[in-house]
Amino acid sequence: MMKKVLKKTELVQKIRVLCVEDSALDRELIRHALEKEARNFVMIEASDRETFEKLLAEGDFDMVLTDFNILGFDGLEVIREVKKRHPEAPVIVVTGTGSEEIAVQSLKEGAEDYIIKKLHNIAQLPNTILRVMEAKENRTRLREREANIRALAENTADGIVLVDRQGYVVFSNPAAERLFGYSSGELVGTLFGYSVENRKFLEIDLPHRSGGPGNAEMSVSETVWDGGVCSIVAMRDVTERKRSELMLKESDERHRAILQTAMDGIWITDMQGCLLNVNIAYCLMSGYSEQELLAMRISDIEVVESAAEVESHIRKVMEQGEERFETRQRRKDGGIFDAEVSTIYLQGEGGRIVAFMRDITDRKRTAEELLRMSEKLKKALVGTIQAMARTVDVRDPYTAGHQRRVAGLAAAIAAEMHLSPETIEALTMAGFVHDIGKVSIPSEILSKPGRLSLFETDVIREHPRHGYEILKEVESPWQLGEITYQHHERMDGSGYPSGLRGEAIMLEARILAVADVVEAMVSHRPYRPSLGVEAALEEIEQNRGILYDPAVVDACLVLFRKKGFQLPEA
Repeated sequence: MMKKVLKKTELVQKIRVLCVEDSALDRELIRHALEKEARNFVMIEASDRETFEKLLAEGDFDMVLTDFNILGFDGLEVIREVKKRHPEAPVIVVTGTGSEEIAVQSLKEGAEDYIIKKLHNIAQLPNTILRVMEAKENRTRLREREANIRALAENTADGIVLVDRQGYVVFSNPAAERLFGYSSGELVGTLFGYSVENRKFLEIDLPHRSGGPGNAEMSVSETVWDGGVCSIVAMRDVTERKRSELMLKESDERHRAILQTAMDGIWITDMQGCLLNVNIAYCLMSGYSEQELLAMRISDIEVVESAAEVESHIRKVMEQGEERFETRQRRKDGGIFDAEVSTIYLQGEGGRIVAFMRDITDRKRTAEELLRMSEKLKKALVGTIQAMARTVDVRDPYTAGHQRRVAGLAAAIAAEMHLSPETIEALTMAGFVHDIGKVSIPSEILSKPGRLSLFETDVIREHPRHGYEILKEVESPWQLGEITYQHHERMDGSGYPSGLRGEAIMLEARILAVADVVEAMVSHRPYRPSLGVEAALEEIEQNRGILYDPAVVDACLVLFRKKGFQLPEA
């Protein structure tokens, strides 16, 4: 279809005119008139009903010129069919039958214009067509604008109504319906009842349908809606805010008493940060007297490094109505204290910020001390776990260092898989003690140089269970017992001691299983020499998805083959 009309003589694309006319002479006259503007028009002819219906079905035209009396049908039928099939295409009636009745009928059916077949009228057809097409483009833009206004209004939290020049509501959004307590069907068509002068932030009383009183902030601007000029009225419910302002205004002394008896420090500032009111608790907190504080700005007692951040919080409280944050302030004696601040924004009288402040210096100091103690306890726990690991090394000298190397490889695999630092730490600790259950196995079985008997194998296979029994009572932030219990389970259920399958096995245990197998095959054992890194990698690669988790295997292969990983020293 035709692109946007820039000017009457500047078209991006030619207008395709469908001419429905059974008179060859008249078609020739129309063609001659259009050819004078050959840059702008392409004429498509339909001299009978069959041709018209065919071209109508194809729809390859921008507008229609039609005679009123056509062989076999009339111009009204043409208008109806075009409006039914192509409602956006304008229709101009060009006829020799000139009567007011016919003109009115044509316009009622949807024709854009009605022209009598006279030479000077036909000569003006190019200008008439351009005018009609420009009007069509204007209507299209108007509909798009109305659609945008409707979409914005439907999704805004403010109440929006459109009021026509007579003061009647022609549109309301869901927020407006909630404000008034009426449905859209009840609001549209009613007299709005408020002045819609072009002004911002007019405060109005807004009673709800339920009978309860309300207040709203109203702003008004103008727009075009459905072809006419309307006022856009935006309303925001400020009932609660007004109630708060009234409460502050009417009971200033009562509030002052509350301020002075509150245990939290309370201060009130204007929008420039000047302190307007403080309570006793804040005076004691800051070390300043009330008179000294009321001569200061809040920025005067903020520590330098946090002043910009506090300004950001103040902007947020203005935008959101409330804000919570932590800051640091300077006492009169120069000491610094940490404070937890909860602020609310009150409009009216230029705006006020009310802050409730609590000194959290001791709480933060206690929290920091607890953190230090926690780190010390964690460090002691790690030392204990490492000592437990050395116990296994002492009982099984042939595998000395095995647990530490498994721990290092397991941690590297977890890092390659982009797992959390907490998971990597858990794997490291579990790796240190995953064979702790071997302390319950006789040393002659652990260090036997030859092949184990079935009975001895069964004894060895009990070490995950023994390890779990040892570790389950250890208080730690890691699931050491469960990881140790499951590290010999396999994806296909062929592992031990419980024959778990797939996702039923903890991810940490699946990682530890791969690290355990690789380290064991690479290391020397009393019953065989080292099998080498490549043999270990082939083992996990061939059993990827069968015995071992595919993602874990892939990460391990990347470590060794692409990143040159080497097992840690014992």
